[in-house]
Amino acid sequence: MVDRSKIVIFDFDGVLNNSFEELFKMHVYCCSQFDREISVLEYSNLFLDSNFHSNLEKFLALEPRKLEEFKTLKYSIYDDYYSQTKLFDFAKDIVNKLQSAGYNNMVIVSSAPKNQIEKMLEINDLRSPFSEILGINKNGKSDVIALLVENLNLQPSDCYFITDTVGDVIDGKNARVNVLAVTWGFHDKIKLTAAGPQHVVVAPQEIFDILI
Repeated sequence: MVDRSKIVIFDFDGVLNNSFEELFKMHVYCCSQFDREISVLEYSNLFLDSNFHSNLEKFLALEPRKLEEFKTLKYSIYDDYYSQTKLFDFAKDIVNKLQSAGYNNMVIVSSAPKNQIEKMLEINDLRSPFSEILGINKNGKSDVIALLVENLNLQPSDCYFITDTVGDVIDGKNARVNVLAVTWGFHDKIKLTAAGPQHVVVAPQEIFDILI
């Protein structure tokens, strides 16, 4: 059994939830309504640092009124697209095995809406393992993770952050926690390795090898 004081912090999209395709399609549609086009690579590159929202605004290069219209459209259809996403087949196995091993303090920190994350977890009977869900963070995750660690009276070295983007790896390193970067999400092994996480994970079993 692991030290009960240790905590696992999950990013949600790209780690537990297979959402890239639907979220990309949503952005393609929104862009098309404002005479903009976005490719898979361009969308993926918006996550290369912790400023996705500002990166998107720069990419769109819309005047303020049009930008607000874009945001209004995006959030009006967000639930429709997000509801089409599904957990990765191995997601339940990851969470349940970590809980069985003694990780009783697991948290989700995500830029997705909390209500959508909870709905997805409840549908898959996976809500109870998580003590807290922190959603819709538009300013990166570094401060959120650091505050979470402080509030739990833990040392950063006692915390493991599992994520799938370069931007999140940077945020995790800034918060001084252990970062596990998985390669089945938004960014590939080459990009993630270059960002310098403690571990690059190419298969779910490797998470258990590291944490248990």
